[in-house]
Amino acid sequence: MSITKSLYSYELKLPDFQALDAPEQAEIQGVLDNALRVAHLRLLSFIEPISPAGFESARRAQLARLRSPWRQSYIEEEARVIRIQLEMQTAWSVRHYLLSWDQPLLALSNYLTEAMPPDALLGERNYDPGPHTLRPARPGGLFVKLMAAHNYPPGRWTWWWPWASLITRADGPLAICLDFERVPETQVRLARQGLKNLSQSRLDDDDARRLSQTAQAALESQEPVYRSRLVFLLRDAREDRLLARANKIKQGFEASLSLSLMAGRQASCLGFFDEQARVDLPYAPRTVLAKALPVAVSGLAGITNISEPTGIYLGFRMGLNAQSLGPVHFRGWTKTNRAYHLGFLGTTGGGKSVSMMALLARERATHGVPIVFLEPMGNARKLARLLGPEGFNDPGLRFHELTWSNIQINPLDWVGENQAEQESQVIAMLQTMLRRQLDNIDRGFVSKALTVVYEGLSMDEREDAATAPRLELLCEALREMKSQYYGDQAEYLAEEIGGLYVSGGLGSIFNRATNLTLDFDGADLFDAQSVAGQDSDSDDFKTLLYFAMFSALVRTCRRDKQANQARPRILAIDEYYAMSRNPFLSKRLEVLIKTARNLKLALWLAEQNLATFSGTEVGKAHDLTSHFMLTNIPFWLIFKQETAEADLARANFRKRLPPVYANFLPQARQGQGVALLDQTTLVNFNLLPSEAEAFLK
Repeated sequence: MSITKSLYSYELKLPDFQALDAPEQAEIQGVLDNALRVAHLRLLSFIEPISPAGFESARRAQLARLRSPWRQSYIEEEARVIRIQLEMQTAWSVRHYLLSWDQPLLALSNYLTEAMPPDALLGERNYDPGPHTLRPARPGGLFVKLMAAHNYPPGRWTWWWPWASLITRADGPLAICLDFERVPETQVRLARQGLKNLSQSRLDDDDARRLSQTAQAALESQEPVYRSRLVFLLRDAREDRLLARANKIKQGFEASLSLSLMAGRQASCLGFFDEQARVDLPYAPRTVLAKALPVAVSGLAGITNISEPTGIYLGFRMGLNAQSLGPVHFRGWTKTNRAYHLGFLGTTGGGKSVSMMALLARERATHGVPIVFLEPMGNARKLARLLGPEGFNDPGLRFHELTWSNIQINPLDWVGENQAEQESQVIAMLQTMLRRQLDNIDRGFVSKALTVVYEGLSMDEREDAATAPRLELLCEALREMKSQYYGDQAEYLAEEIGGLYVSGGLGSIFNRATNLTLDFDGADLFDAQSVAGQDSDSDDFKTLLYFAMFSALVRTCRRDKQANQARPRILAIDEYYAMSRNPFLSKRLEVLIKTARNLKLALWLAEQNLATFSGTEVGKAHDLTSHFMLTNIPFWLIFKQETAEADLARANFRKRLPPVYANFLPQARQGQGVALLDQTTLVNFNLLPSEAEAFLK
């Protein structure tokens, strides 16, 4: 994006370098090496402490858009908890911006977002110059101290030293500018001659010899040459503390950077921290080769921590040493992402089910999104406790405790877009009910019978649970075909269906009008614990229930879309493994995952590990990257995994799950895990007090 005639400005988001192994670091530096060789490049890194009161205020400001009192109460509790956490342990926001004059950085598009550095990070622009600092022009403002490097002692830079170390050692608000301007070809010869003279000099000390070796390497490489400038901007409410911080940085990096405290010359450096292209310093810039750019840029930008109070709250980001790095919010609903699928992985007790319930409640509170929660372990009752009268009193809550005696499901409910789709839907249901495939003759008879059953009914009558035809009518239509060719097979099929699901013991469930409210406009929580036994009847019943839910939900979403009233919804399913073993149901879910985004329907699925997602065992699962789950679910929360399961996750998520993070998973405590979101990060999932009260007691 061109901000002025020749300036291109971006926010830079590189992977977390401390989580990458050496080959992965080298790969990213290779990309940077090709992309950064532009005429004039500037990296601006901003390190700011996260203000507890400021973060809470920003979150509370969003309450003005929420008209529902219960949603306001939820967000207020979240804001209060985050403020308390930030008061207990300081956290930092770290952001990076790249400015390029004359040339856009197209080769880095995977890591860049068009953006200008925010002025708020630099503070006010009006200062009274002092001998050692810039003093605020208004009472209560922050003092500013600028330092600049006038020389880089010889030695080898790495991404960590001194670059990443500058950020991790920050003890207050800090901005760092690295400015690289390519030396014109007409001036390069003179620069190279100076290097040649230096390489031929005979000096006995180690520093001189290393510098001589560097000069010789530059002559041999014929690389582009850049003038580099390194400038620091520190801010503080107290001038004495500000000067102490500046001296600490100066002394701590003497081995790799020669820093000037710029006494009496403070104002001359301010231009480095905005779009001003030319800034004069009282000393000559340091000359470096082009290969230095990716090392410096990856070092600074390889340490990133962005905390913004937008989206749903996950918890606090953790460093590899378990230190807290600030709150993590995730924005799943965006203009380009109409629905976001989310997978949850974790061993029993790791936190996957609790986190799924908490995030469903937070989506309800933050965005007012209708949710549908299907689970067989009794957890739906806990979520109902949080959202019900004992908790926040969500007026859209509907808790469905499914038992053999209180549920009715009509397999002939109209859910298709047309007759052909409805026939396919019913045939799939019948195959699940009969536990066998229907051959082509069976399918043909069912299609004919359905034409008879639905004939004469208006679309409203077909879609109304009270007037929709029942299974007994389908059986009658099949018996009427006994005189046709292969008619005995139609009659046998009618007796098979009727004996099990009409006149048999299951007739009170499946030969009745559906008695569930399936408009999905609030919080529909389905507790299938009572019908989720280990016998085949229970498994089939749960399968049919889920199948009916999927079909009805898709019908509702389609109706909304056709009426230009499409709205985001979430279908969350815990304990997915049982579904993966049923070929009819897993196939239906596969189609749903691939098409749901067009309907603004997000699917959240939870299971213990990737192998169970695919219906296999850990030891038998290897490359699952082509499995429809991995190719269509972009976001994952991975909690505690055994070593073999963590290795499987690492093998299949590849670059998204660095080895150091995969190695962390077997040691993770309850609620700790890895979030594969827009960026990969370690996260300590935090329950709000009300959530803990509802879920853990």
